[in-house]
Amino acid sequence: MNKNVLRFGLTGILATVAVAFTQCGKPFGVKGELTYSTNGVARSIAGGDDAVSLEAFRTTVYPMTRQHCVSCHAVSQQPVHASPDLTTAHNALVAQFKVNFSNPSNSRIVQKLRENHQCWSSCADNARQMELAIETWANDLGSSATPDPVQQYAFVTQPTLTIAQVRQMVTNNTITASTVAASATLMAPMIYNASEPGFITVPVSGSNLTKANNDATAGVATFSMMGTGVARTNGALWGLVNAPNGSEDSFHVAMNGGAFLDWQIPVTNGFQWVKVTSGAGRAVRNFNLNAAANTITIREREDGAQLARLLWTQDQNFNPTGNGTAGMVTLSFSLEGKIPVPGARLEVKIEDYDAFSYRLTDLRLVVPNRYAYVKGIRLLLNGQFNPQFSNYTYVDQLVNPASPALSPASMIVLKENGEAGDRIAFAFDTLDLRGDPAQSLAAFQTTVYPITRQYCVTCHVATQRPFHASATPQIAHDDLINRYMVDFQNPQSSRIVEKIMERHNCWSGNCTNDATTMRNAIQQWGQSIGN
Repeated sequence: MNKNVLRFGLTGILATVAVAFTQCGKPFGVKGELTYSTNGVARSIAGGDDAVSLEAFRTTVYPMTRQHCVSCHAVSQQPVHASPDLTTAHNALVAQFKVNFSNPSNSRIVQKLRENHQCWSSCADNARQMELAIETWANDLGSSATPDPVQQYAFVTQPTLTIAQVRQMVTNNTITASTVAASATLMAPMIYNASEPGFITVPVSGSNLTKANNDATAGVATFSMMGTGVARTNGALWGLVNAPNGSEDSFHVAMNGGAFLDWQIPVTNGFQWVKVTSGAGRAVRNFNLNAAANTITIREREDGAQLARLLWTQDQNFNPTGNGTAGMVTLSFSLEGKIPVPGARLEVKIEDYDAFSYRLTDLRLVVPNRYAYVKGIRLLLNGQFNPQFSNYTYVDQLVNPASPALSPASMIVLKENGEAGDRIAFAFDTLDLRGDPAQSLAAFQTTVYPITRQYCVTCHVATQRPFHASATPQIAHDDLINRYMVDFQNPQSSRIVEKIMERHNCWSGNCTNDATTMRNAIQQWGQSIGN
């Protein structure tokens, strides 16, 4: 065949395919438009009908947002609840959870007015107007509601005391408010460095210049720090700082729009807590804390100085300790109502992320001397689950008592009532007690271990993870569990089974048969410990 004819034919075929896939020829019919749908949104939040919700919004909240919020929230700034399009404005509030139909006073759009955001007269009066409008909107939704079945959980913990009460119990009422470097708003050349403990700094330029507080080229970091609902006076401000030498040891600091002071820090040995003072003589300075949000501005004075955290305390004799634990407390939730083991509990660390949100870290399931299976963990803030806070719903694992960590992820949770009112609980889709470690090890040694010791010793004894062929049965057992290589709920989905199916180190001529052998061994192991 002539090469040119062949080339022309192939080109024609490719052109036809391209037309089809780009829909230039519309082979699949008329192309539809992508639109945002509220289907189920209002219903899932308040049990109402979407059409009813739109109409109720049009006559309650929408007139206020269209009159007072169009300068920012019509098009350019989220949420666009002042959009000229009714549906867009409605969806912006509902889908982003800016309204709380079960407790309108806790709606974020109401709280923003209480925080003096874009009030059109008295902020308190405006917030009350918005609250009443949402209340009417919710009532209209309720009249059209078809109650949804109540979400059933395997277990729900008791809620904590308020976050403020828990913190006061742990800190003996000394740390009133704190904030972390990761939450600061930065202006170059100020940067955030995520290296432990996470800090803001201006990288060393080599010139070692000392900049004035009004120098337009200086780096700036702006922190938000929540108050406690009551204005407090004459407190101390502390920073977790690293001042490595005499040329990298100072910042300019201002609180709530006050005058800047030059905070000259003694040279430190790594990160240390240092009280914010003024001038070379390090004169003691007092700082006042507003009832609501507070703003702390940190400006560059000398490059190289590093700041990880700030805290405010009314106790002038208090000296914070620890590498960044100011304001951080561990919440502990007893699980003994579901798991009959003394000391069974869920733990998570919580701290202020900024003035408007918490950060949760280090989620752990502690069940002494027993295995437990957990799946689908949901945070309940003041008794309600918000889908925005779903980082831990993916958890699905058998927890080894020697390795209780559930997730390395952090989760940012918006404050609803503030620290003085917020309470946290957790709900579980599945939470079960499983076999004890000795029972599991014994079962492993008669099921999976003989296979790994026979066929996996070339690589997986001590040099290549997982060490499931280790000469020490305990090491082999723990490495499979801790690395999630076995799935007792669905043995076929175990990673060690999938690897064999992927033709990894099959020991016979048939990888499918070998994978089935391993699956059956895992199934027997799981059955012996109650899975």
